[in-house]
Amino acid sequence: MTGVFTVLCIQRNNLISDVLSVAVHNSGMFPVIVSDMDTAVSTYKTEKPDVIVMDFTPGNDEDYSFISEVRRKDFNTPIIALSMEARARADASTREMCISCITQPFTVTEILKQLEDVRECKETDTLC
Repeated sequence: MTGVFTVLCIQRNNLISDVLSVAVHNSGMFPVIVSDMDTAVSTYKTEKPDVIVMDFTPGNDEDYSFISEVRRKDFNTPIIALSMEARARADASTREMCISCITQPFTVTEILKQLEDVRECKETDTLC
């Protein structure tokens, strides 16, 4: 893989999005931050990110719609779900459509580790 490694971060919480933006940038990746699903869909289409890190709430139709939209167009873009609810990890749709689901309390280090793993997969052309 050559070029910039783009991370689309969809986060409703401004504090988390600010921290993620700085951490992702300091790790040599290019963060694209959005705060709602409508903007996320259009940004996904224009930016074609290497990975998506998204705020995920089980039962939220907007979240499922976004994931479904991405999967209809491209099943290879990894999605990492961040959730405040432990049940998100057990949700069958989440497990099927996301490479991982990190539930609170999560750390920036944990998220960056997942992103580094994805970057390594893309650089070596292996499946994530």
